[in-house]
Amino acid sequence: MKKKIASCLLVLLCVCMLQTGCKPKDTTTSSGTNSEQTGEFESIPSDNGTESEGTEDPTASEEQSASTSGTSSKSSVNSNQTTTKPSASGQDIWKKYSPAITLKMVRSTDDIIENTLNQLGETIGSNRWLKLYQDKLGVNIKYDWVAKGNDGYATKLNLSIASKQLPDVFSVTPLQMQQLAAAGLIEDLTTVYQDYASTLTKQTMDEAGTDAFEAATIRGKLMGLPCTTDPSGDAPMLWIRKDWLDNLGLSVPKTMDELCNVIKRFTTDDPDKNGKADTFGFATYKGLWGTVSGLEGFFAGFHSYPRIWQEDASVNLAYGAIQPEAKAALKKLNELYKSGYMPIDFGVYDAGVITELITSGKVGIQYGSHWNSVWPLNLCKEKDSKANWIALPLLSADNKPAKSTFVMAASSWFVVKKGYKNPEALVKIFNTFIDTNWGENNQWNKYYLDGKVEGVWKLSPIFPSVTDQNIQDYKQLEQARQTNDYSKLGGSAKGIQAMLDAKDWGWTAVYGSGGSMGVLQGYKEGKQYVKDKFVTAPTPTMVTKLNTLSQMQNETYVKIIMGSAPLSEFDTFVANWKKAGGDKMTKEVNEWYKSTKR
Repeated sequence: MKKKIASCLLVLLCVCMLQTGCKPKDTTTSSGTNSEQTGEFESIPSDNGTESEGTEDPTASEEQSASTSGTSSKSSVNSNQTTTKPSASGQDIWKKYSPAITLKMVRSTDDIIENTLNQLGETIGSNRWLKLYQDKLGVNIKYDWVAKGNDGYATKLNLSIASKQLPDVFSVTPLQMQQLAAAGLIEDLTTVYQDYASTLTKQTMDEAGTDAFEAATIRGKLMGLPCTTDPSGDAPMLWIRKDWLDNLGLSVPKTMDELCNVIKRFTTDDPDKNGKADTFGFATYKGLWGTVSGLEGFFAGFHSYPRIWQEDASVNLAYGAIQPEAKAALKKLNELYKSGYMPIDFGVYDAGVITELITSGKVGIQYGSHWNSVWPLNLCKEKDSKANWIALPLLSADNKPAKSTFVMAASSWFVVKKGYKNPEALVKIFNTFIDTNWGENNQWNKYYLDGKVEGVWKLSPIFPSVTDQNIQDYKQLEQARQTNDYSKLGGSAKGIQAMLDAKDWGWTAVYGSGGSMGVLQGYKEGKQYVKDKFVTAPTPTMVTKLNTLSQMQNETYVKIIMGSAPLSEFDTFVANWKKAGGDKMTKEVNEWYKSTKR
């Protein structure tokens, strides 16, 4: 249990530190179709007492999408330009409420937030962010309730929705937003956003792309504001023990075949030189997917994307889990497993066990996100100072480049309760958060990090991030290193340099020359990534069937990898998947997809 808690805590820490957005995410599809919250409530009684199906198509036309995504700008958010002028509508977007208003909210917390509060001597209901909103905007945020963890939040929110005891502003999934809108329980934010969003806020939202706004557009109306994240933030890459390569006289692998040879040698040739046969080249866990030891990156080496929708040869959307490329990846994984290069019991390992194997120096290769050096690989470094994990781009099994996966640029959406008198307060909070961290006179070192206290930004109930900010910071740092002139660094780049100056290994492995951020830069600039093409609320069949289909997928994959089922079981799985709701779900997905092209 302690291992599980530590795992969850530290994963959140890494995501917090490296600016990847509003909520910790797993690698679910960008539309949230694999969310644990889907299907919690099928429909919500509307105010007139009738029951709403909550399955209206939430997408809008291109014109509607453009109108909700704000004013486009060719300048980069990193120019740190902001505005204190009235908006085009004549509204003074920075005007402080007098008298002050009260904004009732709800939120989740976690171990990282609690640890941050303890270090700062602040509380969830009285901290620097809430004071800033009070002092600058005249908005007093009060929490109706606070829940521990995402699951706790989902449970409490579902109860609040079912009883219609809604706070003024709260975070929802696309499905919840769709159902709340159909029941007439939330405000239309189209005009509010246009009138009150600052230039920097609109610019930030625009650079995140239209997908997040399309998911929040219902019958042509913007019903929620996306809490933007960096789409590349959790893109899978390869982490490998460079010191083990050196011990065995091996070069850095450049192909899947070379990687598999390294996996073999890391298992059989005593790479840590302790005289014991106690290492594995490669490992994963029973969940298969995720930002630490997930298999998304391995499958991508075979051009397989088992958790997202992509266009097939007929330009229809097809789910990656049932494509032949997935079968090829499973075949190779089975070969590695039966050769003894993976832990024999990985099929029962939870995240805590696999983390322990990595941190104790028993595994030399894992797929994960760019921040893995900050956790959990830093724990391996603490135990063995010689441990030197480096990040590599994904490796391909053929002559076509492997592409990583970028997610939708939002993990949650904020909505306003119907009838709340000041819906623009939500937009003003967005403005203030973005301006405080990335505006011309930003205070990143107080409100994002505070010295070595991580996750200060999470004390705000709303925390959008800037797309590509990590990559832009890395490019600034590279320029400073090349010119040996650090005087021009500012904002978040300056704060990151302070971590590098402090010889923090985890941060150096990310932002140092040749670090994992360079891998992300390569993905971005080389267009070596794919994105989920299904970017709206879950379809009706997804609500009722997707969890079952996903469980069927994972169970079959694990059996094939471990050899308890033959490779031919994949074909049986595909047929069963289609019969159990997959075909109907695919039909619904493509009906939506075609509607977006009209």
